[in-house]
Amino acid sequence: MEFPGGQEGLKGGWTVIQRRSQGNTNFNSSREGYKFGFGDPTEGQDFWLGIENIFRLTNAANVEPYTLRVELTSRIGGFRYAEYTNFQIEDETNNYKLVIGTYTGTAGDAMRTQNGTEFRINGGDHARLVYNSCDVNIQSGGWWINDCNHANLNSVHGITWDTQSDGSDNNDPITLARMMIKRKNL
Repeated sequence: MEFPGGQEGLKGGWTVIQRRSQGNTNFNSSREGYKFGFGDPTEGQDFWLGIENIFRLTNAANVEPYTLRVELTSRIGGFRYAEYTNFQIEDETNNYKLVIGTYTGTAGDAMRTQNGTEFRINGGDHARLVYNSCDVNIQSGGWWINDCNHANLNSVHGITWDTQSDGSDNNDPITLARMMIKRKNL
């Protein structure tokens, strides 16, 4: 299976699965768009590879576990990153549930609450979720959403990566987000 534009010239075998710079691509996509991808995966353009394509990449036969790397650039804080070991996506019958391992990095562990959550599109059709105390930013786009998560790189309202309980991370808006994966031993 080939994924055009999945590599952006990075060393070490990284495959870019999402890129967003707050501008040229509308992340208010359809269920089919989030499943199979949208945007322009050429270097420097915004895109989402598609949750089904990410599942296929991380679950191919005889494939070692993957590492997920999230890179963030903000206006004030500059460049930060988060890496998660043992990144995997479960199949569609399990709603593309997210599995991540240990965090390392400089961005903070904003995805900690999403480990084990299902991928939802624009809030999804999962009525059991309660958003009473959550900001609308986490309820839109396609992402692994629980009742109050702290990360959503695909929200139609902008990029969310909040590691501070008081929301102070939101005072320094993220202007660029990129998700990449690579096999653990590459």
